[in-house]
Amino acid sequence: MGKPVGQGPPWLAHRVQVSRSPKHFACSLCFLCRWRSVMASELLGSTLDVHGGGVDLKFPHHDNEMAQAEAYWDHHQCVLCARPCAHLIMRSRWVHYFLHTGHLHIEGRKMSKSLKNFLTIREVLEQVTPRQLRLLFLMQSWRDPMNYSQGTLTEMLAKEKTIREFMLMVKTRLRDDLASQHTAVQRWNSDDEEVHKAILETEKKVRDRALAAASTHPAFRFTWLYARTSTLRWC
Repeated sequence: MGKPVGQGPPWLAHRVQVSRSPKHFACSLCFLCRWRSVMASELLGSTLDVHGGGVDLKFPHHDNEMAQAEAYWDHHQCVLCARPCAHLIMRSRWVHYFLHTGHLHIEGRKMSKSLKNFLTIREVLEQVTPRQLRLLFLMQSWRDPMNYSQGTLTEMLAKEKTIREFMLMVKTRLRDDLASQHTAVQRWNSDDEEVHKAILETEKKVRDRALAAASTHPAFRFTWLYARTSTLRWC
């Protein structure tokens, strides 16, 4: 279970190669790793499309799950030759894609019970509303660490204020348009066409960013930028 030497855990010299200390070799016998691979194989079969977890599970836990499951399902054999061969690129896999999420940090430190900086959802909702918490999540990338701090809360509240003011402004303009429908024929002018074009462009950008690696924070950023720009233009 050793890995090539580099940045990371302590390493040791071996007769064959220099590798990291195989202190996690017992993980191959770990009940949790065996239970996860057995349960997934029993319920989902020999191949999983997506498997995920925290970034700390990347090695050694997910590596060991892969080793156990692929050994059981004979994934070391070539899909063309039905036996071990040199066509490594044709080897089938137990998992096609792994999604490893970043850790949650509290004021710059990883949330941990041992550090006594553990927060529950109920405790967080005493400080912010459910909508504000959703906005806070949308501002972060799922694959990067998320820092819950006074600074990120302040930034989120400012962005929420911008979006709320934009929505109130839209309601006001719609009310004014409805009031004028009785006195004039409603037709789009150049400003209406410009706004409609900007909305379509923003929708496309949001969709493209959301589909790119399921990333929400660039999509949220384009939504916020459009709301801020429109508010400054109309006010």
